[in-house]
This record gives sequence, structure tokens and C-alpha cells, in this order.
Amino acid sequence: MTYLYISYASENWHYVRLLADALIESGCNVWIDKNRWDTSEAHWAVLERAVSDAAALIVVMTPDSQRLKRVRRETDLAIELGKPIFPMLLQGEVWERFYAAPVQDVRNGDLPSFMFFDYLKIHVPCNTEGKDVTMALSVHSVIDGNMQPVARPIRILIADDHDMVRVGLMAFIGVYDDLLVVGDTKNGEIAVQLCQSLKPDVVLLDFMMPGLDGPEAARQMLKTCPNVKIILLTNFSDERHIREGLRAGASSYLLKNVTGEELANIVRSTHGGQSTLSPEVARVLIEATMRPPALGHDLTQRELDVLTLMIKGLNNHQIGEKLSLSSSTIKNHVSNILSKLGTDSRTHAVAVAIERKIVDTRD
Repeated sequence: MTYLYISYASENWHYVRLLADALIESGCNVWIDKNRWDTSEAHWAVLERAVSDAAALIVVMTPDSQRLKRVRRETDLAIELGKPIFPMLLQGEVWERFYAAPVQDVRNGDLPSFMFFDYLKIHVPCNTEGKDVTMALSVHSVIDGNMQPVARPIRILIADDHDMVRVGLMAFIGVYDDLLVVGDTKNGEIAVQLCQSLKPDVVLLDFMMPGLDGPEAARQMLKTCPNVKIILLTNFSDERHIREGLRAGASSYLLKNVTGEELANIVRSTHGGQSTLSPEVARVLIEATMRPPALGHDLTQRELDVLTLMIKGLNNHQIGEKLSLSSSTIKNHVSNILSKLGTDSRTHAVAVAIERKIVDTRD
């Protein structure tokens, strides 16, 4: 199998995961060692074989990796074998040995340019051996001296207008190798844009945010990214917010009292197609189903339109003009409204509608 070997310091693991994921998306196989080098020759023998068999070496340059004996040995071996080397400057300055090399400057934390990935696809092709491409592209690591496949991490986008919440969520998620935060924002409108550009698998979405609220952001995300799974993560546990969020297309609805381990498991299950509700949320919905239907639940949309105009003081003729209907048709609607509300007059129906907030009376 043709693959790229990534040489790096463990302190930069988060960036390396992002890089590996992008390389896989572009069509390259990737090989990384997730384990710290224990300085043993047995471990080095495995790394040496991996570097020797690699098509090329990517070196993530930082002060930490420059000090590591393992990274220096991997680089020396690649140079000795004449392997193509692609240095990436993540922190600090360019190493002297790479002064003449085409260095990718990624010190802002961004991924390399699209041209870089296109170049790799041409010069380091993926050898799929007739398999489905999505099955052949995988990250590998050293486990007990053998090259083992590691599942592609679940890509997560976080959208919450509280900085501390986003930082906390990234800390919770960062401890799991199978979960990867690919972006975060405090703005609902930007979250929609990031969903389109980053193509996350799962979005952790707050309910109230600047730009767009959670439900509207969810609706727009699902229009352009229909396969994304959305988890609403909020403090709202009332029936109105819950139903609004679920109607918008959220796969799961969680309260922010969820633990890090619970959240990680729910991200996995939601990504797998299951839906999860916090216990408090499920209880609210169960209680709602046990309540008798609200007064006016059976009013049609046209009857609600008529009732709204009745509350504004319009008579049948005026309502008919507003709705482009005959007075006799309006009279039938009014009769149905009185019957469904259990009232015996227009005045009584209007009073009940206002008291029970059956229609929105705001202009």
C-alpha cells in the first residue's frame, strides 16, 4: 500500500489529526505513530520499516519536534533513502536542513493549500488495489510492533456563543481519539458556512446564538449538508423549545448538564443514526403526550386567520375583504370557531382566544 508517513511531536497531535484527515479526504493513505517512542530499538525498528516503506515523509516542524531524537532519526533515514520530504512549519522557524525545501507555512494553524493536496495526489498516488476507495483510505499507527488500521475520526463542529462552553466541549472531546473537532464558532450564520466548507459529521449546536438561532441554523445546514447529524446542546428544557428544535431536524436534544463521557457516547450513537434525548427532555415530551389536547388544537389555519382578525375587532364583511372570501364563508368559519372553543358568542370566543393565547396577537 502506498502511504505518506507523518513525523511529528505528540504535543502537536491535534493538528496532525486534522492534517491526516485532510490527506485522507484528498485521496492519500496516511501512516502515523500514535504512541510516544519508548526509545527502545525494538520500537525504532518498526518505525524504521515504516519510513523505509513510505512513499514520502511529511515533517511537522515545531521546537518540540526539532528536539526529538525520533523525529531526527526519521528525517535522517528519509534523506538517506532519497525519499521525498514535505516540511510543514507549524511553530518556530524553518530547520536549517530544510532551507532549500519547499516549506508549507502553516503557523496560523490552517491546513496546507489545495495545490499541495493536488500535488500529493499526483506524486504519491493511493494504491487502492481494486477496493472501494473509502475502504482503502485509512490512518495507521504502531500497535505492538504492527501497523494497525485506525478508524477515521468523527468530525465535529461546535457552535455556541459562550467561549467557555466551546473551550470546555473541545477539552471533553479532545481526550477521545475517535472524535475530532474541526471547527468552532459563536455565530449561527457562520456555523452554517463552516458546515458547508468543513463537512463535519456531527454539529454540536446551541439554541440561542447571534446571527441565526440553533433551529434556523439546523434547517439551513440540512439543506446543503443533508447527511450531517445535529445535536442541540442547550439549557432550554421546555416543551416549546424542544419541539422547535426537533422540528428543525435535530437528531438529538441534550441539556448542558451532560458529562463528557456521556456526550462522547451520544456523539458516536448520533453519528451512527440513533437519536438521544436527555432524561429531562424525554420526560417533558412524555408528559405532553399525556395531557389532553389544548383548546383550539383542532382549528384550521383559515379559522385561526379569521379568529386573529376577530380579535382585532373586524366584522364578517371586513374579514371577508381581508381574506378575499365571501361574508357567508366567513360566517361559517365563525360558527365553527365558536363550536370548537365551546363558546356562545363572538365576544366570548375572542376572550377565550386571548386568555389561552390560541393565536399570536402581536402585530
